[in-house]
Amino acid sequence: MKQVTLQTLGGGAAIEKFEVELQRVIDNMLDPNTLATASREIVLKVTIKPDQNRQVGTVAIATTCKLASDAPFTTQLFVDKDGVAYTSDPRQEDLFEDSNIKPIGKKDPKEGVSK
Repeated sequence: MKQVTLQTLGGGAAIEKFEVELQRVIDNMLDPNTLATASREIVLKVTIKPDQNRQVGTVAIATTCKLASDAPFTTQLFVDKDGVAYTSDPRQEDLFEDSNIKPIGKKDPKEGVSK
């Protein structure tokens, strides 16, 4: 007969559940799209509910983790006087033209395209 420890609880389920959450935290730490220095947290919750005779306890093992959120990505957009948004300053010529890029906004007077 084994005495209950964290290793024996639920046949090792507590440790297994913790290791799953630990891997999620490690993956989140290595993700370049998350905030590098944000704290991550793992919670292992063990709930024991005894029966009426206080001889048997039903054990629930749960884990949760708090991961770092995605790091914000910043960029710029340029809006001309007609309310059309561009990825580069419309007052300057592009060095390389990409014909697949269309402006967002009301109407591009240069192309006659409505969006």
